Amino acid sequence: MKLTIEIEEPEELEKLITWLHENNLLSQVSVKSTYQPSITRGDKTLDPNGLLGIWKDNPRTLEEIHQAAWERTP
Repeated sequence: MKLTIEIEEPEELEKLITWLHENNLLSQVSVKSTYQPSITRGDKTLDPNGLLGIWKDNPRTLEEIHQAAWERTP
């Protein structure tokens, strides 16, 4: 016999496995995880061209960017 249980939350799977173990049923069960994280697609209506040229009035070299990054304090 094959039984498929779909669980959306990983915490619920942990609860189920704990219950199966507590009732001595875990040795009879095979768990196959097909967990796929939900992916939210980006908003394709946004225009990235608005970001072009944001450094035109303040050009920087790669060395200046590295130096500024190392000088930051948390």
